[in-house]
Formats: sequence, structure tokens, C-alpha cells
Amino acid sequence: MHLGTQNAARDDNDFKTFAQLGLKHLCSDPPGKPTGWTLDDLLRHREKVESFGMSLDMVQLPMSSCPIELQDSPDILLAGPNRDRQLEVICRLIENLKTAGIPAAKYNLNLIGIPRTEMEIGRGGSRHEAFRWDKVDQAASPGAAGTVSEDENWERIDYFLSQIVPVAEANQIRLACHPHDPYTPPGYKGVTRVLGTVEGLKKFLSMHESPYHGLNFCQAPWPKCWTIRARKSAT
Repeated sequence: MHLGTQNAARDDNDFKTFAQLGLKHLCSDPPGKPTGWTLDDLLRHREKVESFGMSLDMVQLPMSSCPIELQDSPDILLAGPNRDRQLEVICRLIENLKTAGIPAAKYNLNLIGIPRTEMEIGRGGSRHEAFRWDKVDQAASPGAAGTVSEDENWERIDYFLSQIVPVAEANQIRLACHPHDPYTPPGYKGVTRVLGTVEGLKKFLSMHESPYHGLNFCQAPWPKCWTIRARKSAT
């Protein structure tokens, strides 16, 4: 096990603090949008991280956890007219990661963002994120993604993987997809999300199977997933 962080450093003082706390492995992005990063941007950022005695292990592809209307490459998951061009940008970024000596990239396949209810108070007065199914508008209208069925979602994910995984494999760059956080029942906000269950993630990993196609392991979605499903079964 390695100690690291994916929290963004606000300035050099944060990098110094990370190093003082014993962090050695960072997921950290260069300045600007990922769609605009050049090879020089990646090299400079890696050298900066290393100057503090840490390793730049991962960056974020231009497919974030934001709702689709706020993302840099929305047509990939919307199957829009610019899908292939946006995929080409990601392929070139993966090739540049190889040249820059950055071994991995994380990403999300998210259409509706990260649904949350109000923050809750935890142990010692700490405040933490929460998602309570009984506190959301369960009949919320579709957003910018419109209505997306399970089959449509899988088709779009399959197309993405078919273009990206071979490039990652050729360049030995590990890809780490974040699960859908949290699990939401089929059709919530018009979208049936498919990466919020164990079964869905197993299917995902079996598609275009490769040692360079994997998951960004996050424990947060699973308690919420099983809690919601258990409640639905009970009713």
C-alpha cells in the first residue's frame, strides 16, 4: 500500500505540506483544461512534483465527475457529432503520458454528476457527504443528457473503450475508471447508470479486457449502493 492523495494542490505550500506528511504518490493535474495539455505541460508538472520528493503517478482525463453539461468532452457519452474528435484528443493525451513518464490516468463515465443530499454530521463533529434516497426527488426530470437507457449507456461505454483501451495498452498507460457514485435506481434523472453495482463493474471490466483497463477503487459508492437496493427490496 502506498500513501498518496488526489486533492489538488493550491500552491507550492500545499506540495510542501504533502511531502512533510509523508505523501509520495500524487494524482495531480497540470494547470488548465486536460484537452489543452501539451507534452511540455505534462513534463513540467511531473518535474515540479518530483522537485518536492514525490512521484506524479496519475492525472485526470477530460472526463470528470461533473454533470455532462460541464464536462470538457461531453459528446463521448452523449454520442454527439464531436465524439470521434474528442476521443482523438484523449488518445493523443495518453500517448503524451507515455512520453512524459506518467504511468496512469483516471476518468469518469458520468452523465448526471454525483447526486448528493445535505451533508451530515459524523464522529467527532465532522461533516461528510451523504446520499439518502428518501430525501431526493425520485421523479426528477431528465437533465442535459436526456433519457439514456441501460443498453444505450453500455453501447456508448463500449465505443469509448474500443477506441481508448488499445491506445492505453500500446503505450502501457493504466486507465482507472471511477464507479458511479452513488448507485441510483434505473431511470433516475432520465439515466440508467450501469457502473454503480458489482455486476455492472464486472461486465465493464470484461469488455475489451486488458491489464491496462481497470478501476479507480473507491469504497464510497458501495455502502450507498447496498443500502438503497436493500430498501427497495424491502418495499
